[in-house]
Amino acid sequence: MKSALVSLFFLAAVALPASATVSINYQFGVAFDTQGVAVPDGAMWAIVGDTNANGTFPGGFTTNASIVAALATEVSNSFHPGQSIAVGSVIDGDTVFAMGAFNGTAQVGIAGISLGVLLLALGPNGVESGQNFAFYWFPDRTYVAGTNTIGYEIGGINTLVDDVPGGLGPMTIGADGSAWPIGAATPAVGGWIPDSRFTAIDLLHATVVPEPSAALLGALGGVVGLLRRRRASAGTLARI
Repeated sequence: MKSALVSLFFLAAVALPASATVSINYQFGVAFDTQGVAVPDGAMWAIVGDTNANGTFPGGFTTNASIVAALATEVSNSFHPGQSIAVGSVIDGDTVFAMGAFNGTAQVGIAGISLGVLLLALGPNGVESGQNFAFYWFPDRTYVAGTNTIGYEIGGINTLVDDVPGGLGPMTIGADGSAWPIGAATPAVGGWIPDSRFTAIDLLHATVVPEPSAALLGALGGVVGLLRRRRASAGTLARI
């Protein structure tokens, strides 16, 4: 299968007044597992909002980035195999808004066709207009209604810019009562976000990249050590 698409449909369990909801027309392109294979039908996805408004998402990546782009130390601290998640779960201060399953039979691509509607109530689970949110996928887990456990693979992405020319808009919650189009696309379906951003990582073997300050200190330490070795060598030669 060349691509796997998300068809989202979430309805609140109670009747919600139009003035307190946002309808999101969500169109999502290709997502991959750790081997670069398109996510299979039935695989689990989740949407997590930045409810603590700190500009980061569970997994250590910031807004307008992805787990793969960040490769942060927080990945394993946020998620682990066998962890239970459900709508309303709080992870690193952020809240799961909705969950569902990939549906590869939906319309291919994201250009001009709404693949699903996500109806969110403003207020519950910290959902607010203007809030950023991220999309996560779990290629090795099949979604079932209710609480689910995650496996060994996870991907996640947020984008604050249009992902296709004249695009669908950023991954934020729209204004009260609005129908808000958003999307995230790889080049395979007409977008410009690299495939690597949509490739899941292995939670057991996630690459850890040190923080910039730690990396700088490490580099300085290496330079100091080299200078010391050179001075020691020079002293030895002088005695000879």
